[in-house]
Amino acid sequence: MKLLDRYVLAIFLSAIVVFLLAFLSLFLVIDFSSKLARFLTLRTVAFLPFVAEYYACRVPLFLMYVLPTLPLFAAMFTMIKLQKTNEVMPIVAAGVSLRRVALPFVVASMVAAAAIAAIDELALPPLMQRIGETDEILLTEEVSFSRVLYDGRGNHVWVRAYDHVRKAMDGVIVTKISPALRQEAYITAARAHWDVQRRAWVLNDGSMLPYDADGNAIVTAPPGERLQRKVVPIPAEGYVLDSDIIPEDLQRKFTISGQSYSLRELRARLEKAPGEPRLLVLLHSKFTTPLSSVVLLLLGLPFVVQARGKSFFRGLTLCLIVTGAYYVAHLGAMELGKAGRVDANLSAWAAPALFGLTGLTLFTRMRS
Repeated sequence: MKLLDRYVLAIFLSAIVVFLLAFLSLFLVIDFSSKLARFLTLRTVAFLPFVAEYYACRVPLFLMYVLPTLPLFAAMFTMIKLQKTNEVMPIVAAGVSLRRVALPFVVASMVAAAAIAAIDELALPPLMQRIGETDEILLTEEVSFSRVLYDGRGNHVWVRAYDHVRKAMDGVIVTKISPALRQEAYITAARAHWDVQRRAWVLNDGSMLPYDADGNAIVTAPPGERLQRKVVPIPAEGYVLDSDIIPEDLQRKFTISGQSYSLRELRARLEKAPGEPRLLVLLHSKFTTPLSSVVLLLLGLPFVVQARGKSFFRGLTLCLIVTGAYYVAHLGAMELGKAGRVDANLSAWAAPALFGLTGLTLFTRMRS
């Protein structure tokens, strides 16, 4: 690495850190201010731990939004600083082109693309369930009522009240249906909770009414007494329900944070729903989203470099215009693709291809 590269890279990396902290602080302040009233209304969660978890699990999501823009903003800051200190002219006079000066920026944008891909594939998918749960706790009600669920094992479940924070049910009725569509059991329980280790619901304070193989109620006849329905009390340690239902199924799917799946999950879902536009767009976005950092840098850097002014705010405005135009086009096209109005391949790749080719042309024609 040449001395010039190390010098430029030192300014660039310090700008990356400054912009990252600035964007993160701005995001936290604005988002927290807008949701403070809602945070204060929560009754069943501790305020500070919940707020800390709420924003901690969103850091990777925030990085997905901001990382594509950081190389461009940091490059803008670096070039304006070099212009202000009158260092650009000596560099060019020494026979170093502006494209060569910008090479560390391009490499950094590729590193940012790799980081975005890693976050999107490894960090976000495991967090999305908890992000959705915290969204639901904050923006809807902590307790929902009269929930009805079905699973693939013949369990028909009615829940009077479900606490999303504690993952606990109150007033549970389970009707078990056999593969032959005959009733197997009728279970009532005062409450149920999600056992994390068993990954199952444990019912307490209730009883089970069993049925025979023909779906008839099983009766008993104690000596000297009338026929009675057989009732099996739920033991003190609880009854483990053999069911596919998990806490995520009880969510109302209310989230403002979007969805994220790993490549393996997307392929599995596409096998079940081939050609589903939303899934196809999400699959392509696994590749187009990381590329955004390179596209934005190639597109915006020529405007910043060719601007003769040394104003930081002018450079910031140029970067915001370029970033805004790209995201409006890209996200708008993706939404059309998810809705099935535009081909999924076209909607995911149109903006990166168009803006990328334009940026590459401008970058190669950038005058020194």
